[in-house]
Amino acid sequence: MQVREQKIVLDHRRAAIHSFSPYLATFPDEIPRYVIQKYLPPAAMRKNCGGKKLILDPFCGSGTTLLVAAENNTKAIGLDYNPMAVMISNSKCQPLKREDYEAAGKLLDSIKSMNPEDSHGHMDVSINLKTVKYWFHSKVAEDLFHLRDTINSCRNEKVKNLALVVYAVTLRACSYAQNDTLSRARKTYAIIEASQVNAYKDFRGRFGKAVELKKKQELLVSDNMAIKGDSKNMIFDDGLFDGIITSPPYIANINYSAPFDLFYVFMGWKIDKKPFINGEREDKFFEGMKPTYREMHRVLKPDTTCVMVVGEREAEGTIRYMTDSGFTLDEKLFYDVKGGCRGFFHGKKRLKEFVLVFRKNAAA
Repeated sequence: MQVREQKIVLDHRRAAIHSFSPYLATFPDEIPRYVIQKYLPPAAMRKNCGGKKLILDPFCGSGTTLLVAAENNTKAIGLDYNPMAVMISNSKCQPLKREDYEAAGKLLDSIKSMNPEDSHGHMDVSINLKTVKYWFHSKVAEDLFHLRDTINSCRNEKVKNLALVVYAVTLRACSYAQNDTLSRARKTYAIIEASQVNAYKDFRGRFGKAVELKKKQELLVSDNMAIKGDSKNMIFDDGLFDGIITSPPYIANINYSAPFDLFYVFMGWKIDKKPFINGEREDKFFEGMKPTYREMHRVLKPDTTCVMVVGEREAEGTIRYMTDSGFTLDEKLFYDVKGGCRGFFHGKKRLKEFVLVFRKNAAA
């Protein structure tokens, strides 16, 4: 049966809390809010979730679905292969208590008392210094190592993770990598080196803003979380979830970890950068996605909804492969793309994104 396209109009607004850690290819908060309010009415309750629906985002990225769900009294679990995505999502979704704000204040106070003269000799010789010296002025690198060690000494886990998320942004801001892609960064080499950026000042400003944004949060659910995992082999039981809201990768594969490569170096993390799918061939892309489609069908309850936000290029293939995996397409919505990373990939302008509403049949 042919499903007619319907346009939805969005304001393309994102909550202020997202601003402390920018992320590639995010979607507007309005999409998960629209889906939750339309397809997950509170009338159907789950006894094992405190009377709340439980949804899944198997490509949770920066945690948009998890955060909007928490604001709308809905429990959610996110999955992502990128460890930084998990940390960002959890930093947004975990409410801070009085003792957490006190710990954050102490961390800020300790950094306020620091200045570039204090960091002499803080170069960490245990990591790849060749990479560090390529992207940073040596004095700035020493400051950043000193800052890293101060953050890691924080005993409050939630505050430390929030600070590390902010620290990742400070790393890029204080490096020669001022542009979105590292390959362009050397163009600003002389400018950044001459400016002698103050890493402590940059971090203090960003972290102070992040803490203030956390204070303004109003979350109705306090335990939405993201975990590191592979969407092709999920750890969840059959029929666990009441709904799925997600935005999977694009055919023009994006390296979502690229903005955090410097963070991984400074933290000494060994990250497996094997992409979820390789290349831009559609057949290879969807063959790579098939195990995920099947897993989504397995973990979803019968007669429930799976919503996929995809680009124009991915829409028809997604419909075909999702249908082959046992789903039925109920609605085919779309909205106009408004700037941002979703606007251009590999020189191709994207004019609209599709919100594909699938259903797992009751007999499944």
